[in-house]
Amino acid sequence: MGKRKRNAGLITQLQEAIRTSGKSLYRVAKDSGVGAAQLGRFMSGKRGLSLDSLDKIFDALELQIVSKQTEPGDQPEPPPEKPGRRTRKGE
Repeated sequence: MGKRKRNAGLITQLQEAIRTSGKSLYRVAKDSGVGAAQLGRFMSGKRGLSLDSLDKIFDALELQIVSKQTEPGDQPEPPPEKPGRRTRKGE
């Protein structure tokens, strides 16, 4: 069986962010709670990471995902609230 081709954009960007974070892999692993061996396999491209592990690493490195479609700060405003009294169900 051949390897599946996948979009490596996010993976490549996260690996680069880890490399340029100024932290050792050991420190990223400790700060995130992701195993050092697991993180090492991810960095070498041998394994992927679960969404839970990705979330922990993003938190440890203070990263966030930004859409290419909008610039940071250009998020659409929420729709205006409709006039009238808001009530809870059953009132």
